[in-house]
Amino acid sequence: MNTLLATLLPLAGLADDLMAWLEASDGLAGYGIMLIAFLVGSVGFPLPEEAVLAMGGYLAATGALSLVGVYLFGYSVVLIMDLLLYEIGRRAGPAVEQSRMGRKIAPERWTAARGFFERRGILTVVIARFVMGTRITIFLLAGALQMERRRYYVAVAISGLFSNAIPVILGYLLADRISELLGGIGQAYDWAGGITVALVGALIAAFVLLRWRRRRRTQPAGASDGGSEA
Repeated sequence: MNTLLATLLPLAGLADDLMAWLEASDGLAGYGIMLIAFLVGSVGFPLPEEAVLAMGGYLAATGALSLVGVYLFGYSVVLIMDLLLYEIGRRAGPAVEQSRMGRKIAPERWTAARGFFERRGILTVVIARFVMGTRITIFLLAGALQMERRRYYVAVAISGLFSNAIPVILGYLLADRISELLGGIGQAYDWAGGITVALVGALIAAFVLLRWRRRRRTQPAGASDGGSEA
């Protein structure tokens, strides 16, 4: 459970406004936000697909989206991204192998890597589907090392039926706890904002005071008295 809640932290800053808007909007808007979140996570931002699926499960618990709809939509989007990763790797693999860096790797090692995916490719892909942080690398390698396309497609399609269901169901069942978590994070952000404003104000005041004291020290002796006598 802690792992699931930790994956939701990247949503914390916008949690209150985003959830309120989604709960008041129609289903298409909710699925659109899920799609954008999937795409944002796919380009390197710290927003794993588990967090997006859990968010969908949470919204299903609030009645904003359909639980079955969230699962089918999430499964479809994730499957498409998995297939794209494989195809990207398959197209780029030969060029990488023939590149300057690729030629530094002995041909025997390339052959051994291909042999590994031939023998244990399905198991490797299935395990990667359940281990967050490994999928992109493993799926690109599966394509680059020319794992049989049909075996890869079957592996990600079947394993995805279960791996995508887990965060959706957890998000649905833990909706109350997620609401408490997001509420606590929202309060923490409010406190952090107030503390930040106070610190900035204190720094500005300290800077002004320091400049004033430096001017007093560098001012010629008796200048203020002479000015007052004049």
